Formats: sequence, C-alpha cells, structure tokens
Amino acid sequence: MTWHILRSCAFPFKYPTNGGIHRSEQILEILVKHNIYVTELHDSQFNRSRPISDRLTGASLCIQDGNWDAFRDRRVGGLGQKYYQYQQELTKVERLDALIWETTAESVTPKIGKKYNLPVIALPHQLESFFQIYFYKRPSHAVFQYLKQEIQALSLVNAVFTISEEDQILLNNCGINAEYLPYYPSQRLINFYSQIRQQRKKYPQKEFLILGSVHNQLTREGILELLAWINCYPEKQLLNITLVGNQTESLKNIIDYPWLKIIGTANQTELEDLLLRAKAILIHQLKGVGVLTRIPEMLVAGIPVIANRIAARSASHIPGVYIYDDPEELQSLLSGKFAEVPFPQAPKKAEARFIKTILN
Repeated sequence: MTWHILRSCAFPFKYPTNGGIHRSEQILEILVKHNIYVTELHDSQFNRSRPISDRLTGASLCIQDGNWDAFRDRRVGGLGQKYYQYQQELTKVERLDALIWETTAESVTPKIGKKYNLPVIALPHQLESFFQIYFYKRPSHAVFQYLKQEIQALSLVNAVFTISEEDQILLNNCGINAEYLPYYPSQRLINFYSQIRQQRKKYPQKEFLILGSVHNQLTREGILELLAWINCYPEKQLLNITLVGNQTESLKNIIDYPWLKIIGTANQTELEDLLLRAKAILIHQLKGVGVLTRIPEMLVAGIPVIANRIAARSASHIPGVYIYDDPEELQSLLSGKFAEVPFPQAPKKAEARFIKTILN
C-alpha cells in the first residue's frame, strides 16, 4: 500500500537555493525514497481572492491561540488562507495518511490534523520563538511568551523531529517528546559537492573563505566580530582571507583591512572556483540558530570548517569541523594544518526512525 501525505512545505524548491530549501529538499527525498506519495502545500499557492473571509478566519484562529503578534505583523489573512487551502486540498484526495508540518511558525496545521483525525509530524527548521526575536527585533524577554505558544502548538502533534540536538533537548525539557533528524544534503547536492571534492585535488588550497549574506543581520554581526578577532592576530598579513556572499560588498564602506579580499555577491561559477581553492571555511556567530546546512555541505566538498561553538552547534563533533571559543584558539587554528576531511555519513538510523513514525 502506498502512503499518501500532505506536506506543508516551508521552502519549496526554487533557484537560487538556500539552507531552508536544502532542508525541505532533504525531507522530500527521504519520503519519496520510501515510496511515500507527497502532495505539497506551500505559501506560493496562496491567492488573494478571499481577503475578508480569510482575515475573519485568521483572526478567529489568532484569538484562540492568543497570537496577538499576527495582528501587529499583518499575518492574519495568511493564516486564514492556510486554513482554507488545507480544506480545499483535503476535498481533492480520497485517502490521506498524515500531515507533515514544516511551517511551524503557524499553528493552523495541528488544528487541521485534529479536525480531520490525521496524524501530524512536525519538522521545525528552527525554533521560531528565537527567530521572531531576531527577525522582528522584539525585546529579548519576549522569547518566553513566544516559546510558550510554540511549545503549546507542538504539544498537539503526534511526533516532532528537530534539525539540531540543542532544539531536541530544549523541547524534551519542555515536555515535548522530540527526536533528532540531522541535516544531510540531498543527492543533487551530494553530486555537486562530490565533484568539488574531486576537483580540489588539482588546485592548491591557500585561502580561508568566509561565506555569508550580510542581508541577514545575525550573519553580518558574526562576520564583523570574526574579522575583528582576525585583525588581532599578529601574523594576519600572512593570511589569505576572502569574504563572499550576498551584499558583502557593502562592508567595504565600513571596514578596510589590507589582508582581507571582499568579493561581494558572487555567481555560481565564481563560488565554485573559490571552493576549489579554499583551505578552510570560516563561520562565526554571536547568537542565532547556527549554520546547520552549510557545514555538512562543505564537509561533503572536502573542505575543513573552522567555526565558533555557537555557529557549529550539533556539527561540532563531526570530523573536519574545528571549534574555537576565543581569539587565541582561532589564531591557533589559522596557523595550523588540517587533516583530509572524511566523507560525512548519512544519518540512516535517524531517517529510519522518521519513516517508521510516519508508517506507524
């Protein structure tokens, strides 16, 4: 018997891709590999033909949840649309076995599961409570109220699989029986980065590469602190350090380090060339949700990763990842040598637990 699930997809596939798209791609690939038929439900399917009724439905849902931020952020209509979209999809299928819930910023999916007696498996890409604090620039103490709402929504589902060990521990401490499904690149990305790994044998690796989009404020803050730490290194002039990523060219207006080469926004060909010549990838965050997709991808490409503990999170124990906690430890790594990066192993046991949960 073929199982049929409806997936509320957080990041439908499109170019250019990003970490969120890569996680959604991983989840879909696991499902399809086990002969599970997937119908996608994502925000790009929304239309604006029912603005009043959608707002009324959304307002009712928000009042039930005490989600007053949705009114302030003008997300009420979107929640109403989500509810209507679910109802429309459910009328089209003869049989549905489960709902996959990636869009955990909304609490519509658990309500639909309860109304139609469908199991709901949640796969949060991150804890939305912390994202709301960073993205919407809310006061830090507000995270407790957001977390309470998020825990309440996740408590309504049948199973939760997190992308990080830290999220799993936090949710379990809050009474949610969460399991851990690590990120691992899709076959499309394995093929791409495996080619990079093979081609790197033909090139000298002399440059330390910093990847990141400074459009993301958290990434911007991390890059600036990383550069300040490197600038304290007595032998910094001997280093070859390159910064690349969306809008990184804007940093030329505020920093002027003679040892730093800023590429700015790069196309795919330029990025591939940089990866071929990278001695290591540098990743640094002051706070946030980590870099849980980029690190495994760089390891598949055979590139060592130097990261501070906050950026590495669940990947800190993986061979090929080098952790530092202060400028002195960073300097030691920058002057050291790196062993060949072993090919990271797929989390087959975690995937099996995920599939078993769906089929049961």
